[in-house]
This record gives sequence, structure tokens and C-alpha cells, in this order.
Amino acid sequence: MATAVKLGLLGLGAADKQCRNLLFEQHWFNADSSRSLREFPEVTSDLRLCVAFNGQKNCCQTGLEHEQALHFAYWRQILLGKIVRVRQAKMATLEVKDDPAFQERETDRDQFFSAVQKYKEVLEPSVHGRCFSALLVYAAGMICFSCDAQWRQSVHRPETGAVPSSSASVLRVRIPAGDCVELWAECSALGQKSRALREAILDSRLAMRSRLPVEYLEMFEDQQALCDWAHDVIAMHPFTSPNEVEKEATPPVSMRRLQTETTLHESLERDNLSFIREYDVMNQGRASRFDTSWKGSHSAHSGSRGLSVAMAICAICWAIWQAPVAGEKESRGHGMATGTDTCLRLLGIGA
Repeated sequence: MATAVKLGLLGLGAADKQCRNLLFEQHWFNADSSRSLREFPEVTSDLRLCVAFNGQKNCCQTGLEHEQALHFAYWRQILLGKIVRVRQAKMATLEVKDDPAFQERETDRDQFFSAVQKYKEVLEPSVHGRCFSALLVYAAGMICFSCDAQWRQSVHRPETGAVPSSSASVLRVRIPAGDCVELWAECSALGQKSRALREAILDSRLAMRSRLPVEYLEMFEDQQALCDWAHDVIAMHPFTSPNEVEKEATPPVSMRRLQTETTLHESLERDNLSFIREYDVMNQGRASRFDTSWKGSHSAHSGSRGLSVAMAICAICWAIWQAPVAGEKESRGHGMATGTDTCLRLLGIGA
């Protein structure tokens, strides 16, 4: 039955597919839920997050903003989690001073303390803050991609004959090269410090004795690596979920470069498109009303508190999403609106 439904999508007209973005399949139109994409594009004026899509035909309902806010909070949590793990790795490295080997290897102590200093440099908000803020802009832009009724013109699809059944049917999102340059401009300082940290640890036998592994930061060390990581991890999975967060700490494994893309002519002909365009994810992220600022902290206490706050916000949003609102239709609508407003205000993006 499910196969028949998916195969049936192949027979849909272009207009019927406008709000069926393959990257957001779990949120396609559902008549029983206002927290889904629209069935067909409509002109709106009441979007509070992806406001750039107001005044034009788009696929977002205001109820979907629950989901958009929730998943944006997850991205902030993921990035903050990296800093927390770097801080934990630093503390575990300092514990090596209590190891008998620390007293025995006097010649390695200078390199050990050099590694500790490199940890401190990566943890400086002035080093990672700009980068993480830029990544939040990127995440916000991709979340707003769910509203784009012209999404098919901005993605690469598999060769003719593939069934568009999931995000795996999108090879990549067409993102301008300038967005990659902008990301690197904001993250290059973190990349330099991350590389220096990794090399300092490898050069110190004492630092290598830490009980915790080194947090994966190599995607920040090179412009192309950063752009590929942002695309494969964020752009291809904008609505990430909690059970995917742990996977984020490991290098992404992507098969998209091994697949055969359609030619430009085939893509235009198959999808009945008149032109191909790029989706300016950074511009869309800046135009949104998501709070993309990054408030870093020097202390472990502040960092842990920040992670707890992010997790609390996610929990509140999740509870609002899960809990039914009792009462008549009017009361239910009022309760839903109130819940949305509360969640958005907590995230600093309410009206």
C-alpha cells in the first residue's frame, strides 16, 4: 500500500508537488494537523519565523512554526553540545596531571600544557562564537526552505527513474558558492585553533592519555570540508531530531558523491521546470526571525547551564506539541496559539 502511494506521486502534476519538499516528507500536508505543510501554496501575511515568505505563495502554515522552532532549538543544542564536550575533554586532560606518568615524563610536560592552552583557545567565545552564529543562520535558512514552493528548482535529484520517496532522493541542495565563502570567513579562526589543538594533542603523549576522546572539529579546518559538512549534516537534514544528535559528533558519511546526477536538460524536462536556481540559505537565515546570536561563556558552569536551558526549551516545545488542549474548538485554538507564543518567546523569536 505504501509503495503504491509513493509510486502514485510520480503521476502528480507540478502544482501538486509544490508543497511536497522531499527534505520535509514527515511534515507533508495532514488534514488532521495544523502543524504540517500546506496542501497547496497560499499567500500569507502571518508567518512569524520565516517572514521573508510573507506576501508570496508559500507552503508554511503558522502551526508549523512549532516544529520549526523546536528543530532550530535542537541545532543550537547540537552546537552547544560540541563546546560542552570540548570543555569536558579539557578537564579530562588536566586529570592526567594526577597520573604517575606525568611525573615520569618531564620532557613532555611543555607539550602537555601547550595542548591545554589550545583547548582554552578553542573554548574562547571570540573564537567559536562567530562561527556558531553563522551555522545557526545556515540552519535557520534551511528550516525556512520548508516554506519554499519552488523548492524543486533548488535541488539536484537522482537520475531519471528513481522514485521520490524520501530525502535520499535529493542528492544535494543548490546553494550559492558565496554562502560557502561566508561560512568560511566566520569559521576560519575556529578552524585554525581546532587544527592547532588536534596537532598539539597528537604531539603530547601525556595529553593522549586523557580518558575522553577528542571532540571531532576537523570540519572547521578547511573551507571545502566545512561546506560539505554543513550541507550534508544541516542542509540535507534541516528537521533533525534528538535521536540523531549523537551521530552529529562523528564525521558525516555521505554517499551523494557516488550517485549519478541528472543532466541539467534531464532535470528541467523531467520535473517540468523552466529554470534552475540556487537557494541562498544564508540570506534566508538572516531574513528570518530566529535568534541566531551566539552567547558564549568562558566557564564550564555557564556552558553547562546554556546546554540545560536549550534542552529545557526543547522539552517545553515538545510538551506543547504533545499535549492535547481540552475544551471546545474555540478554546483549543486559543490554547494552541498561546502555546506557540510561549515557545517562540522563550526562544527569543516571538512577536
